[in-house]
Amino acid sequence: MKDINEITIPVYFQMPKCGSTFARKTFWKIADIYGKRYTNGNESDIYFNYHIKDPDSDLQIATFGAAWKEGKTMPTFKNNDIREFPFDKKNMNLIIENFHVVYIFITTHGIVSDYYNRILKYFEDKDLYKIISSRDPFQYEVSLYDYIRSEKSKHEPTHKIIKEKTFEDYTMYSDHFGDSLLIRAFAGVGSDRQITDEDYELTIPIIQKFHKIDVSTQSLKLQMSKILEICYGVDNKIIECFPPAKANKGVNHRIKTIDDLPDHVRTKFLERQHYDYLLYNNNFKKGE
Repeated sequence: MKDINEITIPVYFQMPKCGSTFARKTFWKIADIYGKRYTNGNESDIYFNYHIKDPDSDLQIATFGAAWKEGKTMPTFKNNDIREFPFDKKNMNLIIENFHVVYIFITTHGIVSDYYNRILKYFEDKDLYKIISSRDPFQYEVSLYDYIRSEKSKHEPTHKIIKEKTFEDYTMYSDHFGDSLLIRAFAGVGSDRQITDEDYELTIPIIQKFHKIDVSTQSLKLQMSKILEICYGVDNKIIECFPPAKANKGVNHRIKTIDDLPDHVRTKFLERQHYDYLLYNNNFKKGE
């Protein structure tokens, strides 16, 4: 296992319903190992749940595991709470300079202001290992629909925001039906307009800088094992204690593939998901 000063810090950009819970638990395990090793088990010296906030919306942007560097003076952030502070370049520089950062996990709570864009620009020239997972757009949309309408999402701000009782009606009529969260996030497209070809083209060079995982065709457990080896110099024994991610038993498990949709609904789905399919087929499905 690498010394804490030799870590290649992974930055994992979370996409909903794409295995991010499993990835987060894996990083927690790593942070726990490093925390105990470098603080002699003193939990007051290791913080697993620092929260980076969007200053415009106060929503959580990211969490990270980090140990305070010996001899540094601990600064005070928002509300005198060291574990919660707004995102800006100055604060992020303080973190990178004063912490032994073990991982950074960028969270998703919907598109608000341009915080994804700001984070991506900040990390763009940093020597970090950027990771993103995605999946087949149809699988993604069905899973998200089921999740938001189920009790499993009751802690989410979007819980039961989808009112359509069938996936078919959701596809045909819902204002909450997605087009491409990734493009909106990476190209900074607000909710006030549609995605364009220019937005798609702007996203491509950003995506190319990421290690990409397609959870529809690749084992997330195997991919995370490779990431652990690259970033921390450990083998896959670290994550063997985690069971495979459980499928969400939502209200729509009768729909298995896009071919299960009526022709007119399938046509509408492909039309509304045009850019997401373009992004997935050309950048994720092909693999690295």
